Amino acid sequence: MSHLIAQNCLIAQNCGGVNAQVSVAGHSGTSGGLASVAETKITIKLAVEAQRRLDDSASATVADGFAVCRGLAAMRAEAIAEAGTDAPNSRKYQTALKRRLRLYGFERYNKTARSIMIAVAENQPAITTWLATLPAAERSQYIQPRTVYERWRRSLGAGGKRETVKPNPVAAVWRRSSRAQRSAGLAEIPFDDLRVCMPPEWHASMRAAARRLIDEPRDPDARLTKAIQDALTSVAVADAPCTSAPVREAHKLAALTSLRQALIAMRSVKRAIREVDVGLAVAAPADIVCARRAA
Repeated sequence: MSHLIAQNCLIAQNCGGVNAQVSVAGHSGTSGGLASVAETKITIKLAVEAQRRLDDSASATVADGFAVCRGLAAMRAEAIAEAGTDAPNSRKYQTALKRRLRLYGFERYNKTARSIMIAVAENQPAITTWLATLPAAERSQYIQPRTVYERWRRSLGAGGKRETVKPNPVAAVWRRSSRAQRSAGLAEIPFDDLRVCMPPEWHASMRAAARRLIDEPRDPDARLTKAIQDALTSVAVADAPCTSAPVREAHKLAALTSLRQALIAMRSVKRAIREVDVGLAVAAPADIVCARRAA
């Protein structure tokens, strides 16, 4: 998570310190990157909080606009992963996306608005650099994502005219491809070629993913235990009286994800659900208190 914090600091610096209150997760998930489920949930949670500030314009900042854009991009990435495609007319994709928009309170944005906001998330480094060149008084006026995007695009053309930015052909094909097509295409690329072309921003995520694979327990019983523990932890957070509605729903989804991991662990050894036998380890009171605080 340290790379997320570092990016937040960079955003605050480049925006000239315009009250950049929102921590914003990296947007690798918008292009099928390696963002973990936890990072995606944090991105969406921050977007929900940022939207509340945007609704109260007195406390909103440009960082809030970026956070909402990345949240929508994360929801889109989740919907693509669930449906296996991002084809606009795919019923599975539309159903998965609309469910998330309703769940987190973003159904207010129509398709055109979402497209612009996802474009803001995808072009955030360039937009942040452009914002840093503006006087503080002018920069503070650009809070709503659509306004920021339109002014940035206008700045790209000579004499203030809007310039058409050609999309990267590789990214365009990637977005149109299903998960199976992406996997098949990557299988044809030699690993060393992929490694050399890998963006520097991926390095930290790749190292973190490798560490998770190394640390992942291989014993089916250990995997099953961890999955059930994670599910119960998410349920405990969802049931807490102080948990807000969006966070509660996010943890409910996380609990289901953990239970699916338990099923995967059981299927790997061809065991049935009725064969699960749950037991409790004896824990000291202090351990229980620490566990509750950690949750």
